[in-house]
Amino acid sequence: MKRSAQRPRVRMRTRLLCGAVTLLIGCASAPKPAPGEGSVSVRVDAVLPSGRNLFIFDFAQSRYQKWNLSQGPFDSLGMCRILDTLAGGWADASHWLALPSPSRPFAPMQAIWGASGDFYLLDRAGKRLNLYDTNAQFLSSFSLPQEIRERNLDRFEIFWTRNGQFSFLDLGEGKLWQYAELRTTENQGDWRLQNSGILPAGLESCRWEPYYRDPCCLRDGKETCFDKYFNPVGPSREAGDAGPHPGMTRTGEWKLMLDGGAACGPRPPACFLPDKGLYPACPPETGAAPPR
Repeated sequence: MKRSAQRPRVRMRTRLLCGAVTLLIGCASAPKPAPGEGSVSVRVDAVLPSGRNLFIFDFAQSRYQKWNLSQGPFDSLGMCRILDTLAGGWADASHWLALPSPSRPFAPMQAIWGASGDFYLLDRAGKRLNLYDTNAQFLSSFSLPQEIRERNLDRFEIFWTRNGQFSFLDLGEGKLWQYAELRTTENQGDWRLQNSGILPAGLESCRWEPYYRDPCCLRDGKETCFDKYFNPVGPSREAGDAGPHPGMTRTGEWKLMLDGGAACGPRPPACFLPDKGLYPACPPETGAAPPR
């Protein structure tokens, strides 16, 4: 009886000893985590490459971070520095900057790529677009077109393209409006409707500039590309294998990969998953790859 009563204590001491040794050199039986395993996401709302910068947005707290890409989005060494940053305490409160706003209330909800490294923020409270420069300094704001202001902005995806055109996609109703904005003065916009129509059925979410010259969207669990008027043109096109580029998860959702390629050696790519956050290393996925 005495021997059997002591055995649990011996086992407990062994486990405690292993735990203590693990802190110093690791127990021999402890498996080494696979790349991405145990990677914890930090809640952010948008990650946007624009010009030679990569912007990280936390809309709930109206704050941002700006990371330099040096030579542009395909600068592998710039991506290596960003991956090193993600491996540290980048999410600490001291690293964030407040988003300048034209007035209160201010409720940013979407980041939109712009010209020459500038970007736009869609403001839910003011139903307007705010324009920022490459240093995230506020430049101007202008109200959305009347047709758009009267609708539910949560259903919209908005894109600016190199021809100076804004495309407003109402994914809830399946409608499209394309405008040119001719005068971005304070609190007003001179909008000229250039095209409107019905979106292809079943579109879930799209990616456009700066990744693709024409839109590519999730549809029926696959990635399908269109021309600028949303006429189907074929299957998906690869956006590149280095720098920030979009991809699909095995469950058929968008992800943004931050990948430095071979130049970054053993560093695994980081991933931003909408509605989940930014992972310093892409989490492992299971199941079959989505169809293309």
